Amino acid sequence: MDEITIRFDRIGESENQDTGAENGGGISLRVDSVSGHQINLSYQTITGNCPQTFGNKLHIWKSDGVKWGSVPFRTYDLPNDDEDGQIYIQGLNIGKNSFTIGYSVGPDPDQAAASVTISQDENGGLEYRYGSCRIEMTAANDTSVSFSYQTVEGYTPKEHQAFAAIWERKRVPYPGKNEIALVRIDCDNDQGTGIIGQLNLASGQDYCLGLFLPGDGLADTRTYLAASCTFQY
Repeated sequence: MDEITIRFDRIGESENQDTGAENGGGISLRVDSVSGHQINLSYQTITGNCPQTFGNKLHIWKSDGVKWGSVPFRTYDLPNDDEDGQIYIQGLNIGKNSFTIGYSVGPDPDQAAASVTISQDENGGLEYRYGSCRIEMTAANDTSVSFSYQTVEGYTPKEHQAFAAIWERKRVPYPGKNEIALVRIDCDNDQGTGIIGQLNLASGQDYCLGLFLPGDGLADTRTYLAASCTFQY
């Protein structure tokens, strides 16, 4: 078995950046550097997220992409409630194998809301393929809101009971309860569209949409926010 070590560091306040969640974004992973057997990454989550409290995890698969429904090669707890941070992983045989690192919004690996696959390209260099979740409002009238969504490649929203919800406020609350309305994603495409109906939208009012990734057999799904956006009607 490979000897893998991992270290999490905080990011100083001056380095914190907006995640872009108000514009549809969510959790993100970024490779900062790769040297020998070490990978340095940064992660950003959503405003209000508490990674340790809400059971966020980091998973590693020896595969070219997230292996949905499988046990990861390694799983690590997030050590604090900082929304953003840095990760140093030492001991991976980079280049010989493809590795996928996923950030899940709960304890289930199938709740991966962001990923990066590190593999060797045809010239012997390294290439990174990123995955993330998004939700965006595409149209609205007095009684309904249409939205588009994106999840990590290969995710099956209907199978995993993913859902979208709307609130009359600027940010999705943690936990995301007391929504105006909620709709299940009714297909298993990793990206697509949906409609939330039976609304009574007010002109000039701020609203937000949230995309949630429930975990298998997990009771509280309302902290498992993968992406959000804000709009004014």
